Amino acid sequence: MKTDLFKTTLIAAMVAGMAACGGGGGGGSVSLPDDGDDLLPTDGTFGSVTMLEGTAYTSQAVAQLVALASATSVLPSVNALMAREVPPFTENCATGTIDFVVNDVDGDGEISVGDVVTANFNNCQPDADDDTRINGSLEATLVEDGTTWGESTIELMDLNIDGVTYNGSGRLRLLQDAEFFRNEFTGGPLETSFSSSAGNFLMTMNEVLAEVVNNDATGESKFVADARVSGTFAGATLNFVLTTLEDFAILPTLDGPSSGELESVAGDGSQLNVVAQSDGDTVSVSLDDNGDGTVDAIDEYTYDQLD
Repeated sequence: MKTDLFKTTLIAAMVAGMAACGGGGGGGSVSLPDDGDDLLPTDGTFGSVTMLEGTAYTSQAVAQLVALASATSVLPSVNALMAREVPPFTENCATGTIDFVVNDVDGDGEISVGDVVTANFNNCQPDADDDTRINGSLEATLVEDGTTWGESTIELMDLNIDGVTYNGSGRLRLLQDAEFFRNEFTGGPLETSFSSSAGNFLMTMNEVLAEVVNNDATGESKFVADARVSGTFAGATLNFVLTTLEDFAILPTLDGPSSGELESVAGDGSQLNVVAQSDGDTVSVSLDDNGDGTVDAIDEYTYDQLD
């Protein structure tokens, strides 16, 4: 799993700027803060004005979707699982393990389509160069879908990835060949939650698409994160739709994505667009604060300003 994928969650933090904007009612002008640090929540208020309902929390939605898709890339493909024997077995992570238990539903003595596999993560660190730790379990039924994709249907998820819990259901597709590694989670509902000094965060995502792709030949990575989000945090109501308009791409020579666009539309129609710039170091942020189709503010930020 490429650790660069986790750097892409910095883009998501830009979206918090929607709630940290100056201006507001009474016809006042809208502006974006000079420094990206001002975009990030420090006390649960997300800036002096919560201008756009829920959309500020898009940062959490993207970060959690990318983290889930990236973290589960440590799982063997369905085809690889089906080559294993039925008794319990263990896969090693960089540190920690994943223990697999198989319910041989058809009793044929082999791992085959229709069998139920439980993966138990034991402080699994997928990549030695990344501090991410995974605990908990996935319960999935193996599904056959041609020879290219390995696919499973997740009935039960109870994972903890770096303090964020994930519960839900969906479909996990893994592709591993000589050139690409592709990991795709679809479906929902997917519930995520964590606790902070500002309060308890609870988010439900439906119509989920979380996909990460690594090209081993070129070293390039891409990610997509789409979802319909609702939930609560520190008394705020979450209600927004997250759409990746263009895949975010990271070249091996750059620190961040050099292309890609993310759109977040809140329940009141207000909208934020985040566009990665070709230098791999900056993003352009445009804000429509009232949903009238007019850009009310636009600015650029570096990833360092978000760090």
